[in-house]
Amino acid sequence: MNVLVTGGAGYIGSHVVLALLDAGHSVVVIDDLSTGCSDNLPSDIPFFHVDIRDEQALRACFEKHSIDAIIHLAAKKAVGESMKHPELYFSVNVEGTRVLAQEARRAGVKTFVFSSSAAVYGNPSESPVTEHTPLAPESVYGVTKKMGEELLLWFGFTLVNLRYFNVVGYDPSGRITVPEKQPQNLFPILCETGVGVRERVQIFGTDYDTRDGTCERDYVHVTDLATAHVRALSLDESITLNLGIGRALSVRECVYAAQEVFGEFAVEDAPRRPGDPAAYYANPSRAQNVLGWEAQITDPVEMITTMKPLYE
Repeated sequence: MNVLVTGGAGYIGSHVVLALLDAGHSVVVIDDLSTGCSDNLPSDIPFFHVDIRDEQALRACFEKHSIDAIIHLAAKKAVGESMKHPELYFSVNVEGTRVLAQEARRAGVKTFVFSSSAAVYGNPSESPVTEHTPLAPESVYGVTKKMGEELLLWFGFTLVNLRYFNVVGYDPSGRITVPEKQPQNLFPILCETGVGVRERVQIFGTDYDTRDGTCERDYVHVTDLATAHVRALSLDESITLNLGIGRALSVRECVYAAQEVFGEFAVEDAPRRPGDPAAYYANPSRAQNVLGWEAQITDPVEMITTMKPLYE
């Protein structure tokens, strides 16, 4: 297949591009480079420095390359930022997706893989979270992902919605050389603290009803996630799939794993943050059954070890 990857120079996108090439597919990348880095892409693949809201630029891309399928990752993704700037998130994540879908349908594209998020579930009342868990997003970001799923259903694609849980790690073979810009998630913060970029790690909330009192989340390695995208291209029916390892790791467990990799660093207990669920994790059984997919990297020490070279 000739696959168009939007956001292909981003953190997840660059790993998806590698997985597609490893599987023998041809790849075309679109990215506005607001957070992505073209240095993480092979130099010989077609690259368009394009905003997905730019209808004419998208049309030119489709006219130049015959595209069989799209993996759509281009989006704004910071939950906190989405609450401060909802207009930006609706513009990029919803209107951008509409423009892309419009031009993809015009070009005759049949298969569409959409980067969705566990944020569509909001604060689920129980775990594991299945694809039938009620959708109740509690952030603008989550709302835009839910709207993206619903919007794309009406364009007639074979649509695979992939709802990610917390994505971590880097390509174990070292082909990605530039880390994600301005990370706001736990694992990059642990790595930055481990190498001295940050003074300490704060644990927000130590009195939750969990194994050790800290929040628990499902962390899926980006290489495993990329593999799921490649396999999703072979599906001939529309479906929604959760992608996670199927169990939760606590914040404190992740801190201990980082200290095992980097050595001791300062840790500070802090009050809870408003809106943080105590715990949730995926039920990935549908992805296992439909894609034959299962996460291979599930140990937090191994996850952080794949990140260490990019932060040293």
